[in-house]
Order: sequence, then structure tokens, then C-alpha cells
Amino acid sequence: MMIKIKSLLIICLFILGISCSQDKKSDITYQFQDMPYPVECSAYSGGQDAIDPDLLKEAVWSFQNDITNYYGRDYGGFIRKDLATGFREFVWGGLDGVARYQEIASPHSWMLLEELKKVEGLWNPDGIRSNLNYDHPLMQCLQDNFKHEEIKEVYDKLDQANSLGPKVLRPIMTKHTLRFVEDPYLATYLAFDGFYNYLYDLERPKQPQTDE
Repeated sequence: MMIKIKSLLIICLFILGISCSQDKKSDITYQFQDMPYPVECSAYSGGQDAIDPDLLKEAVWSFQNDITNYYGRDYGGFIRKDLATGFREFVWGGLDGVARYQEIASPHSWMLLEELKKVEGLWNPDGIRSNLNYDHPLMQCLQDNFKHEEIKEVYDKLDQANSLGPKVLRPIMTKHTLRFVEDPYLATYLAFDGFYNYLYDLERPKQPQTDE
């Protein structure tokens, strides 16, 4: 009899755990899952340090949507918004840590940041140059797949010298801003080290407009 009770208790706890996990994941309504995102990093991570590919895609596209909206240009009453302009205007200040992150970031991006903070091993809050852990499988994947040779060469040399950081990478990145449109791995790097990295240390606005 006791064995049956214990078995039932284990089953109930298992079901409850699944239910809680599903409820936790449903807190955020993903908005960009239909958008293209040809980044494949699953081979680099597994177990506790794995990052949900849907979360990764959503975080990058939310960032891209934020900078596209924020840096939209007014042409005589006609607002032109495009991602290339967003990248061009954001890269310098974003990597240098002086962009207006709290104005740029949507409530959706703030919520995604909280989910990203839960990714095992992705963050290093005690880091000298960045809150990111560059040894995390995601960052290793991005580095291995940068398409632009000069950017990859500079990145690799800084990595070997243990000197990686958004501010030291800013010169080479601002030199090739159009590459962010062409290379989703590079755009993902910018989203994490130029955007979420700095949001990590900031307080979310107390009464943001909700988009959830």
C-alpha cells in the first residue's frame, strides 16, 4: 500500500513539475517566430547550458525590431523604418555603452532579458568588460560562424588575448555596419553584447507601455 502511495506521489509531482514548466514558458507571448533566422547553434550546446532556439530567435528579432523603430527617420512627415538604418545608428553607441537602452528597449525585450538571465552559464556579472561569458557555447558558435574575415580575425585575436569586450570591438564593428544585415551570427552577437549585456545592469522602466 505504501509503495502505491509513493508511486502516486511521484507521478503527481512529475505532472505538477511539467505543468509549472509549461506555465512558466507561456508567460511571454512570442511575436517573431515567423521571421527568418538562419542561425544554427544546437551542435554547440547541450544539457544545462543549452539555450532554447525559440528564445534565441525571439530575443534577436525583438532587439532588431526595437532599433528599427527607435531609429526610424522622418522624411517630411514620412517615417522610414528599416533594419539597416537601425544597425548603422545603433552600433557605435550600443557597443560603447552609451546608447539610450531604456528608451530603445520595448517591454517585450525587457521580459525576454529576464528569460535570458536564466540560461545556465551565459552570464558573467563579475566580468571586467562584459556581463557575458564568452566561453558559453552560444558565444563560441557565433564566433566560429562570423562571415566577414576581418571581423572574425580581430575577434579571434582579442579572444586569444583574453581581451574581448564590446568597447574594444566597436572600431572594427562600426567599420562594417552593413555586415549586420548580411550576417545573422554577427547580428546575434550585437544583440547580446551591445544590447542585452547593457540592459542587464539597468532597471526596467517602472511603467512601460505593455505590448504583451
